[in-house]
Amino acid sequence: MNINFESDYRLKILYISFGEGSTLSSKDDVLEFRRQWTLALKSWHSPYKAFIDMSLLNIPTPLSEESQRALNIMFKFLKGLFLREAVGFGKTHLELPFSVFESREEAENSLGIRNQKQVEVSDFRSQISIENHFQTHTVELSFRALSVIETPEHIKILKSKLTNNLMQWHSKWNLLIDCTHLQIDPAMDIPWANMQKYLKGFYLKKLLGYSPHLPESTYPFDVFRSRHRAAAALEAEGMTAGDDAQCRSRVSK
Repeated sequence: MNINFESDYRLKILYISFGEGSTLSSKDDVLEFRRQWTLALKSWHSPYKAFIDMSLLNIPTPLSEESQRALNIMFKFLKGLFLREAVGFGKTHLELPFSVFESREEAENSLGIRNQKQVEVSDFRSQISIENHFQTHTVELSFRALSVIETPEHIKILKSKLTNNLMQWHSKWNLLIDCTHLQIDPAMDIPWANMQKYLKGFYLKKLLGYSPHLPESTYPFDVFRSRHRAAAALEAEGMTAGDDAQCRSRVSK
């Protein structure tokens, strides 16, 4: 099951969407959905709402009793992990333990997020993956499929996702970029430099990449052939007190 999770910590909304071929037709499918959702919650510190794009999700009608029971248990479990409300769209299904609307607009209005965030997720945005390594003061950026940064809009999207992720940080940090599936148009060197300058205002110390997409690929930052060499270069920065990187004591009202 291909599921994408995007966290908006400011608005306290978890956006969920499904890739082509995803199905929710058995107890095992439900358990996998629950497993991935629970993993996505590791970065959360407060109650949240879930906005679920089900337009590419295949769900049989009717659901089996076993699947229905598993879904009910799953959402009871999630509410114990501070899920306040869940709303889906793209299907009309009466057996799910949350409200589902036919259109995105109806779901937005129901959840109260209309005009607060443009929830239309571009193909580029959905390819971006961010992982926090708090012990080593490092944010690791990677891409799920070949992605080309070739317009200012791409830079804007990347900047937005990185800024949103920094809601979890309150210390200096390094950015490590997996370039296996990344290409950057040389015309974007100046917009990239502007983004990097902006991130340094949020305590970015150093930015390095590893595993260039092609041997001849060029990037507006230093790139190593292997991840361990890039990581070793960051370790030489003298990183300490990694536990302080994550704001575990943050209180959300």
